[in-house]
Amino acid sequence: MGTRTTGIYVRAIILRSLLLLVLCMPIPSLSAQALEVPIAMQVPLAVKSLSYARSLPTKLKEGRLVVGICYQEGNARSISQMQELSSAFAKEQFSAPIRLLMIPVDESGQPQQPISWRNVSCLYLTALRGIHLPGLIEPARAQGVMTFSTDPNAAFHHVTMGFELVGGRAKFAINLANAEKEKCEFSSQLLKLAKIY
Repeated sequence: MGTRTTGIYVRAIILRSLLLLVLCMPIPSLSAQALEVPIAMQVPLAVKSLSYARSLPTKLKEGRLVVGICYQEGNARSISQMQELSSAFAKEQFSAPIRLLMIPVDESGQPQQPISWRNVSCLYLTALRGIHLPGLIEPARAQGVMTFSTDPNAAFHHVTMGFELVGGRAKFAINLANAEKEKCEFSSQLLKLAKIY
């Protein structure tokens, strides 16, 4: 074999090896990035849940529903969810005007600007990465702020309400212990429609 033929042969082996390596690499699941219940469906459900909340009058701030949307700068998924939430809430009709408050958090999980939680009705968490959620949520909870999350797993432990698919249908996922801490009372009608944690 000449040197030219040997060079072509070696390159072919290297290319074949690289191709096999690429084909054998695990590919991250796209569904891991997708939400179980899309935000366009979550927001109408969130607004509906508030209309079933017996404690709604205590949540309104000067006659408005103030929704804090907590997102993480530098986290593309969190920013995308914040934008989707903003757009979806802008389309909603409610018994009171809806005001949105964007709340960026820093690496420690604290709002970048001081927040007067007494002036917030609800806190909606986006996909937050590496954040100690109780440290973020507890100051809001102490002021009776109702918490939501785009991630249904957060409803198991950290927030009052998330949304999940059950039998192909979107359902409320409600953590009653957190609801009690946030002074949220729901009608029996809503609780019948929900998955309770």
